[in-house]
Amino acid sequence: MLVAPIASRARWFSRATLVVALVAGCSGASPPPSRVQLAVLPLELPGVGTVVYDVQVEYKDGAGAWQPVITVDDLTSSAGGGASYVGPCVAGGTDESRVTVTVQSISDPSGEPLGVVLPPPVTETFTCVENADAFVIVDIYVALSASQGFLDLGVSFEDLFCSAKVDCNPALLEHPT
Repeated sequence: MLVAPIASRARWFSRATLVVALVAGCSGASPPPSRVQLAVLPLELPGVGTVVYDVQVEYKDGAGAWQPVITVDDLTSSAGGGASYVGPCVAGGTDESRVTVTVQSISDPSGEPLGVVLPPPVTETFTCVENADAFVIVDIYVALSASQGFLDLGVSFEDLFCSAKVDCNPALLEHPT
């Protein structure tokens, strides 16, 4: 597993982007088989220790599937917490394959689940092309409980008036005398 850097920011909503890069082999007498490369960019969420992703890649025409579970640990390290995973895909034709990404769990560095709302599964289609690259971006949003509230302040405008000053227009005064 390859790891990419993380930038932690305190936000109510945090975003993790899953970039699915479809990579085929280079030129040659017999080209290597096509493959799909999954690159997970890290969550920008404070207090995250481990994120578990379930990734399901379904080939076109029901030609099969693979379903890795990717666990990203130690998001506080200098490496940061992104992940990369490579697997095969079936190239040829115009039919599209599908990738579904599900966030199974998000926990703090001690292993306790975070108080977040896990997003629903995200599905994107892609075409696995022999000897070519294609990219699919999947944005994942995680809602974090807010630690602050809101203040509702009502003002009645009928209670506001212009006091008797030199610069007030007498026509606007409530009691001009």
